[in-house]
Amino acid sequence: VSVDVGVAYHQPPNRVRSAILEAIEQVPLAMGTPSPDVQVLDFGSSAIVYRARCYVQDMERADLAQDQMRTAIWYTFQRQGLE
Repeated sequence: VSVDVGVAYHQPPNRVRSAILEAIEQVPLAMGTPSPDVQVLDFGSSAIVYRARCYVQDMERADLAQDQMRTAIWYTFQRQGLE
């Protein structure tokens, strides 16, 4: 499953990737293998857009996994001062 997230241009991509991967580690439905990944998807008008991806065992719970990913990313960004 994947979620897209926009992050301010002044945030270094490697820092953002690290924060998102840290967040995904907290997602109960995310599988550790294969490993999650983060890609730069787009340079938007006001943010760099990243795509975070992880595997889940049960695709019927994909929506819940995406919710868990977004929630974990938000809290991680808050703790790390990312916008």
